[in-house]
Amino acid sequence: MWHEGTTHPIRKRKPPYLERVDPATDYTVPELSRLVDRREEDVRNRIRSGALEARTIAPISPKHPCLFVRGSAWHAYATRSYLARVPMRDRLRRMRLRMCDESTGEIRHTQVMDVWQSGVRPVYRVILENGYHLTMTKDHRCLTERGWMTLGEATGLRQRDDGGVTWEGTAPALAVNGVVPHRDPGWLSEQRRRGLDVSAIAQNAGVSYHTVRKYLARYGLQFELALLAAVENQEPLRHFWERHSPGPRPERKRKPPVRRLVRTFVKIARIEFAGHQMTYDMEVSGPYHNYVANGFIVHNSVNEYSGRYSIMPDEFYLPAPENVTLQSKANRQGGGESVDRERTAEVLALLEREQRLMREGYEKMLAWDLRRELARINLGVAQYTEWYWKSDLHNIFHFLQLRLDPHAQHEIRVYGEAMAQIVRAVAPVAWEAFEDYQLQAERFSRLELEALARLVGGETGKWPSDQQVIKALPDPWRETGPGRSLKRNRERDEFLAKLKRLASHRRSRV
Repeated sequence: MWHEGTTHPIRKRKPPYLERVDPATDYTVPELSRLVDRREEDVRNRIRSGALEARTIAPISPKHPCLFVRGSAWHAYATRSYLARVPMRDRLRRMRLRMCDESTGEIRHTQVMDVWQSGVRPVYRVILENGYHLTMTKDHRCLTERGWMTLGEATGLRQRDDGGVTWEGTAPALAVNGVVPHRDPGWLSEQRRRGLDVSAIAQNAGVSYHTVRKYLARYGLQFELALLAAVENQEPLRHFWERHSPGPRPERKRKPPVRRLVRTFVKIARIEFAGHQMTYDMEVSGPYHNYVANGFIVHNSVNEYSGRYSIMPDEFYLPAPENVTLQSKANRQGGGESVDRERTAEVLALLEREQRLMREGYEKMLAWDLRRELARINLGVAQYTEWYWKSDLHNIFHFLQLRLDPHAQHEIRVYGEAMAQIVRAVAPVAWEAFEDYQLQAERFSRLELEALARLVGGETGKWPSDQQVIKALPDPWRETGPGRSLKRNRERDEFLAKLKRLASHRRSRV
């Protein structure tokens, strides 16, 4: 629905009156119009558009009709259904999806940003003790008692030859959105720790004052006997009830409170192999990149290492001395002339000193137990981070074609070269094709082709013979024998065909 939308049949406004039309009879347009209760103009428009089949017969006289519609053609038109396609992306993007606030455990809302296919992969059905179940791949991340872990990491999932699966019974419990906040002792303890009174806790939980008091007493978190303390301090009871009253009674009927939920953890009951299915990845908006799927709290597939709830690594970028250059006047992303040694050393010392100073401030605020979101705001752009994402080869090659270009910035070229080594090791055949046809290939304009034709054919137009061309071919194209690659055969033939077109282009221009 995200990419293709949804379809529904378009119903015809008027009945087709099929019982009135004989499939074996030919009708003129006026006759058919009267039978099916349509205007003649509408029937003719259907014929002109090709929706209704008709045949033309030479008339006996100008007064006789020449256009006839077979009854079977009307039956085919009337029973044919047309589909209307409705885009759904904007509507789905406006829908609210549940997510977990990782700092408090409360369930809030987020929105879908993008959805894409990630291929047919083996999937497993995970069933929890409370009955929740979800089908996912073993490398999808779930929120557990031990933090974010993939299903394989959390359970040690292994598939047997007979189709069954084995997993560790000591796997951590998975997070689900299953309880209202006032029934969760952890949430109530956090509210008490923040110094909130019963009325404030009840307002946050969306329940009554007395409900919160009941669950505080159940979990041993109740407040001290405030009324007794007020009497001992000789405080007027009127002041006490004003402070502890849940508020005046509303004149109108009270609206039902907003139902709030907090995460809880449930053990895994069993895991089953669900076969190979098309899988999808989804990205949601922040600030916490997770969402609730069938009650499970899972991570979206695109995310950066977040300094909101993790300590940033003590790693930052310093350029090599040879890369400390002046700004290029021709390339805005490139470097120009080199800088002398003394200035280079001064620049590197300045950069390192500033980075160390920012790191010291960051670690000092962490030691004070300040929020990590607040502690990281002074870290500079040289701070290294980690980024987790999934992509297909087509988009990776497109990225590398841009970032391995000599005009790209030096730092991103180094990053692209590191990615290229990984892709070359994982997909060597695809990498070879990418190098041959995209990375090391060139495109020529019309004027460049004319110049190339003059260089190859000479000013006299004398074109090299086929033997001369074959002699000049690179070694992979001149190999012969049964083991010769069909791909190389096709490449050589296409190159010779291009040269012939180039020769004909040259002759036509002369």
